Amino acid sequence: MKQKLDYKSIVLSGSFGGLVYAIIMSIFYQFTEERGFNIVKFAIDFLLFGLLIAGIIWWSMRKEKKNNKK
Repeated sequence: MKQKLDYKSIVLSGSFGGLVYAIIMSIFYQFTEERGFNIVKFAIDFLLFGLLIAGIIWWSMRKEKKNNKK
């Protein structure tokens, strides 16, 4: 039977990782800058890191799937 990638877990992992990173970075920005919370920086950090994590997980699952076929 053909195995499918679990896209739901990839998206959830990327979202959770992006959220944690964005929260940490927003706290860091508040201590290092004179301005307060910035929703644009939060959204950018969330999207960039979330996509990075999702891409890494997808790539590793793809490689693992190829190795199982051999």
